[in-house]
Amino acid sequence: MVPPQDLKVEVTELQSPSGWWLLWEKLTRFGPKVELPNIVSSMQRAAELGSVYGRHKLIESRLADIYLQPPVDDIFVADFKKVDEAARIGYEHCNERLAEWWSSC
Repeated sequence: MVPPQDLKVEVTELQSPSGWWLLWEKLTRFGPKVELPNIVSSMQRAAELGSVYGRHKLIESRLADIYLQPPVDDIFVADFKKVDEAARIGYEHCNERLAEWWSSC
């Protein structure tokens, strides 16, 4: 099973802001707050890009009988306060999927 999306990108109307525009928004604060990625999220995306290729190669090679991807997209990789929640979600998801897979064998 191949994941439906490798990397989810949330596109806003503002694609590539100029430095002057950002400075103006920061100084005036009349417009909506502009959310820009921080260095941690940029590094995370770079690491994800490298792992996408490896993941596709592994899936295509058919070395595994089942591919598990727990639904933890809403949990930021550096949100250490949600580690227990991510572990619980992963455990429950994998138990369900493995039970389905095992019953089909």
